[in-house]
Amino acid sequence: MQKVQMFARTIGIVVAVGVLGPRGQLEAAAPTAGSRPLATAIEGVWEPTVTIRDCASGAELVSFLSMDTYIHDGSYVGVGAPEPHTPGFGRWRHVSGREFTARYQFFTHDPDGIPNGRLRVSATITLAADGNSFTATDTAETFDLDGNSTFPFGVCGTREAKRLY
Repeated sequence: MQKVQMFARTIGIVVAVGVLGPRGQLEAAAPTAGSRPLATAIEGVWEPTVTIRDCASGAELVSFLSMDTYIHDGSYVGVGAPEPHTPGFGRWRHVSGREFTARYQFFTHDPDGIPNGRLRVSATITLAADGNSFTATDTAETFDLDGNSTFPFGVCGTREAKRLY
């Protein structure tokens, strides 16, 4: 009888820890986008089509492909903008649900390819329910190499991306 009671207590402790978690709090299964937990569902390599728009009217000015990589530690690496193709670096974070934000920057260049400033982008990203595409609204500011604003009206854009890996 004593062995049965000891066994029942052990099973009860195992079940309680499994359901409550290590801090004694009730844990629910993490929501997912596709098969990935939402907080990390954006991780991977993406191919966005970037559309630069007139901020006032929303009219399309130029469109091009880019490449985004959202790394598991919150880092961002991307290649974008028409010639010359330069890498951009920054950070991303999960906001809630399928919403993410990212901030990153690229060097800008003069017609001869010489760096002449920076393009700093702030993005609001919405991941599709299946986790294989996203849409983003971007705003950007341009600065010279000394950090002075060079286009006070900012730059607006949208991205539609598909997951590559």
